[in-house]
Formats: sequence, structure tokens, C-alpha cells
Amino acid sequence: MKKNISGNIDRPIDNIKEDFLDRYKFVEYIYSILDNLPLNSNIRVGIEGPWGSGKSSMMKLLHDECKKSGHFTAYFNPWQFNDWNLAWSGLVSAIGKSLCEGKNGKLNPFKRKLYIKKGAENILRVLHLTKNIPYADIASKIGDLLISPLLSKLDETKQHVIDYLNVELGDKRMFMFIDDLDRANEQVMYNLLMFLNEVIDFNKIVYVVGLDIEVTKFTLKDRIKDVDNFLEKIINWSFKLPQPSEFDWNVYTGRQLESLMGGVKRENLLSLMNVLPRNPRKLKLFLYYLDGLHRGFLGRFDNDELHWDIVYLIQLLRIEFPKAFESILGNKILIEDLAYGTMREGIDRHSSQKRSNTQEEPKWKGLLKSNLPKEENAKIERLFKLYEAIRNSHKIMSDETMSYHLRVIDSPDLVTWKEYRSLKRKLWDSPEDKLYDKVKEVMFSNTSYKAVIWQREFLNTLLMDRNKIFEDAIQRKSDPEIQSELKQVFTLNKICKLTFEIDDLFIGDNPVYNIDLFKAYVEKFKQWAHFNRPEHLYKKLRDDEKGILLTLTSKMKPWASELLIVLGIGRYEPHFSDGPDGAFAPVKNEMIKILSDSLVESLLNRFEQFDGINRLWPSNENKTSELNILFDPKSSFHNSSIYEKLNETVSKISEKPCIRDNFYEYTSMLFHAALNPTSFSTTEKARDLLKKKDFISIIWDGTIGKGLNLRNVGSLQDYREKLRKICDVDDLLPLPEWWDKVLKGEQVK
Repeated sequence: MKKNISGNIDRPIDNIKEDFLDRYKFVEYIYSILDNLPLNSNIRVGIEGPWGSGKSSMMKLLHDECKKSGHFTAYFNPWQFNDWNLAWSGLVSAIGKSLCEGKNGKLNPFKRKLYIKKGAENILRVLHLTKNIPYADIASKIGDLLISPLLSKLDETKQHVIDYLNVELGDKRMFMFIDDLDRANEQVMYNLLMFLNEVIDFNKIVYVVGLDIEVTKFTLKDRIKDVDNFLEKIINWSFKLPQPSEFDWNVYTGRQLESLMGGVKRENLLSLMNVLPRNPRKLKLFLYYLDGLHRGFLGRFDNDELHWDIVYLIQLLRIEFPKAFESILGNKILIEDLAYGTMREGIDRHSSQKRSNTQEEPKWKGLLKSNLPKEENAKIERLFKLYEAIRNSHKIMSDETMSYHLRVIDSPDLVTWKEYRSLKRKLWDSPEDKLYDKVKEVMFSNTSYKAVIWQREFLNTLLMDRNKIFEDAIQRKSDPEIQSELKQVFTLNKICKLTFEIDDLFIGDNPVYNIDLFKAYVEKFKQWAHFNRPEHLYKKLRDDEKGILLTLTSKMKPWASELLIVLGIGRYEPHFSDGPDGAFAPVKNEMIKILSDSLVESLLNRFEQFDGINRLWPSNENKTSELNILFDPKSSFHNSSIYEKLNETVSKISEKPCIRDNFYEYTSMLFHAALNPTSFSTTEKARDLLKKKDFISIIWDGTIGKGLNLRNVGSLQDYREKLRKICDVDDLLPLPEWWDKVLKGEQVK
């Protein structure tokens, strides 16, 4: 087991042996400057750098250097206190251990006196805290010093403290390290800086203050008008942390990787050095995060199962830009662009039709920028850099594979290829007569409360494996080699068919075979449907796939409406396009017919149900497929046997008034579609239905079979007048005797 060098992730380094960024040279430089000052000097030094850049580590090394030379040292962390009274007592306690800090510059006497007066009452309350701390004498003297301005004895009392320190320190200095000042609240930060500047600016004292200067300015901006000038008066010298060299970063990253035990892929990680965080703490936290993933979830994957550099880049983007990551997950265009956008751009650059002298912003940049929160938009260039790194990390990848990598961490129920291969081997090794039992055993091997999700994932992985094997097969050079590979595809097809025999996979409120899994079957089987020649290689396989899809469609008839939407909302006329869509169209048509036939009876029943047709209006997207069946003259609904049943329904109008209402709704929708294109029918289809006189006669009789009010009659009359341009409405839509009376406003029984 490797030794964990880093220990607590967030702690600063302990000694020079852990200084992988070579910061000790900078420490020596600062110390040499401070140590060569006159002994009686008082100075305030700022160590500047953003969060995580290594300020605390550098201050720890400087502390050790001071300590090694025999100087007094102590630490004070103001961010630990949310109240100035407590912070003051903590500071006095630290000074009492042998540290003080001071400043040469003075604010004007009025402001100084006002500041000390406001603090005096609080100081009196906390002076009792100094009785039991180390160096209680100096703590008590500092307390006297704070009260002395109110007694007009500030200079006299300060001299007493200086004299006391001269005796205590001898030929040494005091170095007080005030770390993470920028993390303190506004009250503590402001009071502490004033305290350093006005009260404890003693000789022989060096204050070393670690801070993020921009954060400090932001915190004080509402209290101090000229923050820059204020800080310049407080901090005498500022030292900015130097940027490590490329060599130092490589060493640091390598040593951090050595301390991890979870299996982070070193080579893949180091290949991303140009985009990894250039902040020691952020980098360390990211590496520990990856280490945790490998110890847990990612440990389930084989080394060759994922593109690890892409996984790491995606996780880095996910951590730094959570909202942008969510946007990518939900945007098919961005997923496709990440998968093969670079290749597509390469083709465009070599196309004469695409050449242009103008530089347009890539579409993906515009999509990424939309709806970004303010804090992420402020780092937009960093987002672009990470996105491009993912985009350029491979030559070409399917959008499905890219989506898999994007979602891998957030899908704990994912079936890894390692796990899938193990289960597949069990099925492969099973005797023919025992295969069904083995399939059933595998499908129910997961007994958790999320077993349904796992079962779907297993079947999805099987479908991906099937297509991958087929893709490998067509790359073979000889027919025997292709046929050998296709045998594996047939075996996987057989496993699919055997799952259809397990009724439990199709029942319940949340069945394994749901709409998404049906869609996966359709997409996977369509992908290679155009590979149908030579017939001696592919015909048998295509017929086998057709049988699988038709069987699955029949098993899932209860979801016919939703499945029809997946298949194209009832448009099952032949499709003559080339490629997978064209080759798959005949199978799709048969699937649609099976589902359409299963809906016909329920559609007939709707004419006898209250509000049965009105509930199908286009605003209900889930019912679009039913509308297509009702308004498609070639659908299963439009044949003589159905018309006979419709006619029987019309005869029941006197018993069920809602029948007339349903026919009225249907007729109004048909007339509207014949005049204007709709989402559920084309004008051509609607007009073809108007030519079916036997059908129109039935629905018109149903519409006027019982009296209508003036509004309904007026609406139908308006349609009749508009339809005169395309058909003989007087012959097609004869008027009942009461029609004109209603239009005249007369009462009709």
C-alpha cells in the first residue's frame, strides 16, 4: 500500500520535504529581507495569493525558518471568530505567547480616537480573559494600552509595552503570522487591521498577513471608500506568490498521484496538465475526488472500458461549472458536437462550399453561454477551454458513447462492460435447453429496490454489444469471417427473444420494458438496417430482427399510443429515403399497423364516452397518435367493418346524447383540417376523407342526429360555405329540416 503523503487534504505542508512546488526559495528570499532589517523595526508584510494557492504552506515554511533562527513566532487565524470581542481575545492570547504586530503609518487622531473609544467598553469586558494565558503580563499591558487613549495616556502606556518587549525579546524579533485574513467577516477584518495600525505597532515586531487581496477589497468596499489606499497604509510590503514552473507543476502532480491509492490513471491524468487547475489546493482536491471515485464506483470498470482522459475532463468541467454541465447533459446538439464536432469542422474546412473569410463564433460557444449564472459566466474562457479539451481529446466518437461518459458518474445503477461480460459469459456457456432459465436467473440477479433500473441497463448494454459485434463483423475481409461474427449477433438476438417470454418484465406500474427501452430497440435495430446485401450474409439476420421487433411491439400494445409517437406518430406510408431510415421503413410500417390496429377498438369506444373525442385535441401531445389514426384515410380505422360499427353507434344517439357531441367534435376537426394544415393531419389526408362518401354520411348523421344550438349550427354553416370550394357540400352534407329554423333563432325541440 502506498504511503499517503498528503494526509489531511486541506492542511498546509509540514516541512520542506513536502515542498513539491519549490516555494522554499521564495521563503528564503523573504526571510533574508526581513532578517536584515534593523532590529527595532516594526513591519507588516502581506503574502498575497488566491484561495488554495499555497499561502498557508509558504507561511508555515517561513514560520519554521524564523523559529529555527530563535525568533518568537505565533499564529492567529481571524476567520475562526465571527465577533471582534472574541477575535481580540484570541489575538491577545497569541501575542501573549510571544507575537506582536505593528505599523508605521498613522490615521488622523480623530479617527483613531473614535475607533479606540468605541472599542474600549468591549475591551474592558474581555480583559479578564487574559489572566490565565501565557505571557499574562504583556496581555495585561496591551489591555492597559487599549484603555489608555481614554485616559490621555496612549504614548506613555505604549512606551511601557515597548520597554517590556525589549526586555523580553532581547536580540530577537517577534514574528506573528495572521493567516486567511480574507476569510474573516467585515467587522473582524476591519477592526483587526485598525488594531495593527493604531495600537500594537511595536518595535521588533514583524506581522506576516496572508490574504487574497481581491477578496479583502470586496469585503471592505462598503465600509471604506478608498480600499486600495487603506490597505497600502496597513500593509508595508506585499509579496505575491510566484507561479510554479511547468517542471514544478509536473513534479507536484506526480507526487500527489503517488500518495493516492484508488487507481487514478496516471498517464491519462498527466496528459491533461495544460487544463488541470493551476492552484495547488484545487488540484489536490480534484485528485482526491478522482481517487475517491476510483476506490468506489469507477473501480467497477475495466481499464479499457472508458476513455479515462475524457472521464477526468468531464468531471473537472462538472465541478467547476455545474450549471453548464447540466446544460450540456440536456442538449443533444452539444453532446453530438463533443462527440464528432472536431471531425465535422475538419470536413467543412476542406469543403469549398464552406470556405469563408469571416470568422464566425462556433455554434457551441453560443449554446454554452446561454442561461449561464453570473459566477460561471465570469469564467467563460475557462469553460471554453475545458469544453474544447473534451472536444479535441479524440478523433471521433458516437454521441451515444459521449453521452455514456457524461452520465457515468451520475448513474450508479449503470451496468459496466466488466459486469456485463461476466453475465454474458454465464449465458454463453449455458446449454441450449437451459438458456431460458439462465436468462431469467440473470435478469433477476439484482434484488435491490432499483432492480428495474439495473435490468433496463443490462438490456441496453446487450443491445449496444450486439451492434458493436455487427460493426466489427462488417469490417472482416471474408464471408466466413463475417458469418462467424454474426453467430454472436444471433445468440444475443435469441437472448432478447427469451426475455420477451418473461411476462414479469412487461407488467406493473413500472415495467422493465418501458417506452425508453422500446425506443432503444428501434434505434439499435435501425442503425444497420441498410446492410442487407449480399442476401446470403444479411437477409436471415434482418428477418430475425424484424421478428424480434414485431414480437416486442405486440407485447407492448397497452402502450400503443406512446409507441406510435416513438415510431413517427402513425405515419406508416412507405418511406423511400436512402440509408437506415429507408431500409427500416417496411418494418416500421408493420409495427405501426400492429399498434394502430390495437387502438382502433378503443377509438370506436370514444364515440360513446363523455367528452371522448374532445380529450384527443392536439393540446394533448400523448394522444397525437390516436388523432393520426382517426384522420389518416389509410389507417386501420378506415375500413368497411369499422364504418359498420360507427353506424351502429349513431343509432344510439337518443340513448346517449354524448355520442352526438363526439361526432360534432370529430366533424369540426375534420373540416378544420381540410381547410388548414394541423399537427394531426395534412389537408390532403383530410380532403381524401371527404371523398369517402359512406364515411362522411355516417359522421354527418352522427353530428346532426340530435338538435344543435345556434352557436354549433353557425360554426358548421361557416365550414360548409368554406368547403364549397373543394367539394359538393349540398350533396355531401344534406341539411336537416330544423337547420334553417335554428339559424333564424327559432326554438327547435
